[in-house]
Amino acid sequence: MNLGKIYSDGELCRILEHGLASNATAKWPWQSISGPNESLIRRRGLQTGWGTILFDTHDTLDMRKVEISGTLGDNPHFNLGNLWGNGSAQGVYLSDLVAMHFARLARIVLSRSGWELDDRETNEVGCIFRVSAILRPMDSKRGARLGKSLAAAIIRADVANLTAACQGDAYLRGLKGFPELPTRLSLDLGRGSVQPYES
Repeated sequence: MNLGKIYSDGELCRILEHGLASNATAKWPWQSISGPNESLIRRRGLQTGWGTILFDTHDTLDMRKVEISGTLGDNPHFNLGNLWGNGSAQGVYLSDLVAMHFARLARIVLSRSGWELDDRETNEVGCIFRVSAILRPMDSKRGARLGKSLAAAIIRADVANLTAACQGDAYLRGLKGFPELPTRLSLDLGRGSVQPYES
């Protein structure tokens, strides 16, 4: 796998279908993430046309917790008050809208295979999904099942087209009065940005 390569959803899914065991994910290139206090954090990850998939693990003697998140590369903030013409201070990030629909489209297929999908309300700005699961050394097939189900969820959500649809004027105007609208004030988006890591 190449540093800085932009992977199509099809290529990304074929990589995920190889599983999430250490020997498979060790081939993922490193990405540098802007962390707290302008620090840099390294994570394995793959760049896509719509953003980045990041991979992290937490290992103990008898299990491995894997976490995978998807973040948008371009994440505008929409001032809904201006759009609706009512002077409201409400606004929303593109990532929050995409996350809302991703969860609706992908929750069942992810939960059936053993993924736990974080609530979108807990995600930082830019994140459209975060899933976690437990891998145990004696269950070598579980990593493959998890990878295949995440690949299926990404294909089902069609993130690139979903991202475009969530930016349409008619769609944004139609959000007025929607009770589950995930509004936020505009924040500094320098945090959480992702860049390829070069040693």
